[in-house]
Amino acid sequence: MQSRTPAFKWSNYSSALKTRFMILLMGLVSPLLIAALAIILVVYVKLAALKKPSIAFLIGRSLLYAVIGVIASLVLVIIWMIWYESSTGYGAGNAPLAWIFFYGPVSAALGQLAALTQWWFRRSAALP
Repeated sequence: MQSRTPAFKWSNYSSALKTRFMILLMGLVSPLLIAALAIILVVYVKLAALKKPSIAFLIGRSLLYAVIGVIASLVLVIIWMIWYESSTGYGAGNAPLAWIFFYGPVSAALGQLAALTQWWFRRSAALP
């Protein structure tokens, strides 16, 4: 009689595979974590009545810096791919996937974090 094993059991996978999965998960979720942090800080600022620039300023800068981060990381990945292929003769086949699943989202999250930091340390010009 055969025993039934579950379809997915985390302990059946190697440590390296678990690490790769967690890096992929954090790369994809990182923009959402920064957005959650921004929401928490905005609620805190509203409840504590702190003098900060408007929420529109934060949203605009977050989007701008996220796009700048994504474009910069894309350019760097393309430059790296060209260098790697010309110096080794091998193709950099997985670099686009790394950008899609890791470098792009993490760069967007870093851009959001930069905007949030700028918003946090800047006083509102409209308030005395």
